[in-house]
This record gives sequence, structure tokens and C-alpha cells, in this order.
Amino acid sequence: MSLQELLGIDLNTVYWMILGFGFVVLFFAFIFDGLLGFGDDGSMVPAAGVFMGLFGSSGIVGLNLLDLTEVASIFLGGVISTGGAVFFYFGLWKWLKQQENTLEDRREDLIGKLAEVTLTINGDSLGQITYSTDSGRTSAPARSANGASIRQGETVKVLRTAGTTFIVESVNDGEKGGNDAP
Repeated sequence: MSLQELLGIDLNTVYWMILGFGFVVLFFAFIFDGLLGFGDDGSMVPAAGVFMGLFGSSGIVGLNLLDLTEVASIFLGGVISTGGAVFFYFGLWKWLKQQENTLEDRREDLIGKLAEVTLTINGDSLGQITYSTDSGRTSAPARSANGASIRQGETVKVLRTAGTTFIVESVNDGEKGGNDAP
């Protein structure tokens, strides 16, 4: 008994529906990646979309171009879609996600590092520091830890963060010689 006799729908139509649904899943996974975290490292949504797209397309090719039987085309679709989805997820998607995070600066990583004051910190008011990371030179607001004024051009040490502001202290001349200098 064939699928068409059983469900009243032919296998070729099922393949086209799976292929289309796979494209819809991939489209939403890529569009909403930044908004909803759809494609974060732990998400299998993009791989599921690739699986469905490959299953549908390889089934169509197997059934129509290779003249395979229904069972053989389903087997071909399963093998190709599984291999393709595994390659996509572990060989491409995870690698792309890791590359996105390589230039991301985390504020916690800057604690204990040295920076240069680029806008004088007067007492308890905000100033600005500039520091170097793998991403390049970056500026951020800063406040003195003890309320002391720190002049432009002085080297400071980052003690902690308060929201988006760095809390810093002036570094004595004897401590400036380290590798962390800006």
C-alpha cells in the first residue's frame, strides 16, 4: 500500500511541504536570532530547519530524478538530511557562533587591568577612560573609587564596575611598568 492510497496525498507533495516548512523554520531562526536568541549555541532550531530542507529536497531528487521507490527515497532523505544537519550544526553553526563572541568585551574581564584617563575625573563626577582589548581601543565612563581627582593622561587601575561605569583608582608611578599598560 502506498502513501497516496493510505493518506490520499502523494509522497512528492509531502516532500515539497517538508522542504517549504524547513525554509520557513530557517527564515525565522535567522531573522529572530538576535531578538529571541533562537539560534544561540544550545538551540537546535536552525539544524532542524536544515534537516527538513535537506530531507524534502533529497526526497524530491530521489523520487523524481533518480526514480527510486518511496521507501528508498525516504531512506536517502534520512541519510542525507541527518548528515547535512550534523555538519551544519557542529561544523558551521557552532563555529559561526563562536566567531561572533571572539570580539565581545566583557566588563568583568577588565577588572584589574590598566587604562588611561582621557577625560579628567573630578572628585565624584564622571570622567572617561580608554583601554585596549582584543576588539581594539574602547572608551567608557569612569568614576574615582575614593573621590580623588584624576587628571587626563594618568594611568588608572579598574577596580570594579557599577552598571556601565568603571570604578578606578590612580596608579602610582612605581606600578606602571606592567604588561597591562594601555
